[in-house]
Amino acid sequence: MYDYNGRTFGTIAWFVVAAGICIIFFLISIYLNNRTGVEYSFLYRDANAISSNPFYYGILESLTAILLISSGAIMTFTAWGETWKNKSFLYFCALMGLLTIVMGIDDLLMLHESVWFVHWRLKEIHVYIIYAAVLFFSIGYYRKTFLLTPFLLFIASIFFLTIAGVDDKLEIEYLHEDYLEIIGFSLWFCYIISSSLSLKNWNAWKFLSM
Repeated sequence: MYDYNGRTFGTIAWFVVAAGICIIFFLISIYLNNRTGVEYSFLYRDANAISSNPFYYGILESLTAILLISSGAIMTFTAWGETWKNKSFLYFCALMGLLTIVMGIDDLLMLHESVWFVHWRLKEIHVYIIYAAVLFFSIGYYRKTFLLTPFLLFIASIFFLTIAGVDDKLEIEYLHEDYLEIIGFSLWFCYIISSSLSLKNWNAWKFLSM
């Protein structure tokens, strides 16, 4: 039974989690300050405020990253928040959810292009290969689960993201990489959210049919 003492303990535990997050943020800022000499204010202030740009500069880039991170978080919590009749649902949701979160963080911070600890060992193409490997493993190994999802959205998303990647390398006239990414990531967001709902519904139906 979840009594008052249980609620108090749960609240204290979440305060500890919040404190831990703050400590991680502080450690990151100290590390970056020591390594680069950047002012601390540059680390916690909005980038547009620092450069005196209007708030809407780069807003579409930020919004697509938010779509990825939020949908990935939803799918990850779906994975661990359900009692799955079929464990492949759990593993598929967990892999796709975590992959989507990482892609969103990467898109927001451009880690694959500018961060030293990526380029120390990996080049941009290597990062994409890792993403592709996780993706193909997820949809290949758990293909029966994948086929229960609205996979046409996924195919459309991959189509636009592939064209964006080709344009990034070849700079094809009349194509615009950033706009193609917006379309691709919007479709990816819809696929991840709809897949979370679809698999939850399939799981509920399996329990009801027992």
